[in-house]
Amino acid sequence: MRKLFCLLIVFLFCSSALADTVSVSSHYSLFIDASSASGGKGNSFDFDSYCLDIYFLKDSQKAYVNSITCFSGVFTNSGTIPVTIAESNNVLYFVYENGNSFTGYFDNAGDLWIDLDMGTVRLHSVPVYSPLYDLMVQP
Repeated sequence: MRKLFCLLIVFLFCSSALADTVSVSSHYSLFIDASSASGGKGNSFDFDSYCLDIYFLKDSQKAYVNSITCFSGVFTNSGTIPVTIAESNNVLYFVYENGNSFTGYFDNAGDLWIDLDMGTVRLHSVPVYSPLYDLMVQP
């Protein structure tokens, strides 16, 4: 019984050591408030608001994409979907598991521009949480 117990403990430690860890290296976000677009460029949206987030993973060519659309008080969410990233001639290809894809690129300011049905849109880098500046401890 002791040998079985020891074998089980060794197996648990080995399997946890081999488990993949997922760590986000950067996060880019877009928020469009189409309800306030009264005219001019960008006023032909078929939604009230749209959010898009892309989470790049550390040390890999993978990311996760999540989009939320709101129209007439109804929210739809794509869920957090994995994509594989390939690069060619400074163009990023974000490829879903089913083969569908979209493209994008980083500009000189470090912003991410992606091509969507509505056109090419800019996503901004989301700052990393800092406990020195982003946490207020209540006395």
